[in-house]
Amino acid sequence: MKYPHKFLTSAATAAMFVAAMPMAQAAGSTSAPFNVTVTLNSACSISTAPGDVAFGAYTAITNGVVNVSSSYGVTCTNNLPFTMALDAPGGSVAGLTYTVALSAAGGTGSGIEQTYQINGVMAGGQAGDVAAAATQGRTLTISY
Repeated sequence: MKYPHKFLTSAATAAMFVAAMPMAQAAGSTSAPFNVTVTLNSACSISTAPGDVAFGAYTAITNGVVNVSSSYGVTCTNNLPFTMALDAPGGSVAGLTYTVALSAAGGTGSGIEQTYQINGVMAGGQAGDVAAAATQGRTLTISY
């Protein structure tokens, strides 16, 4: 039974040879968390300026009520609440009194332009004054 001894010697030699070889390591992984940050400067703009609130030709004393409007656009950062206001609710041009109002007092930004109106009303039956100014500047303010 010399063969089994030779086989054991050969097997023992092979085992020592394998043990001496560097072993292949299984691939590993590691991870590290990190943050992505930004400081968002919220903003609103009057992206389309309002046109004139033009009451047109008015015939003193006999003219009826005149209703007009002018559109404008507001663009604000997404989800940003904003308010809108006029400098005064009315005034007088050419001796004719009028009122103006906004179609909304405010809104919430959507990141795209939102359209609103300035609505004007001039009562009928006014005498007017040809010596008075026929134009009055007004201001629309967006606050956010």
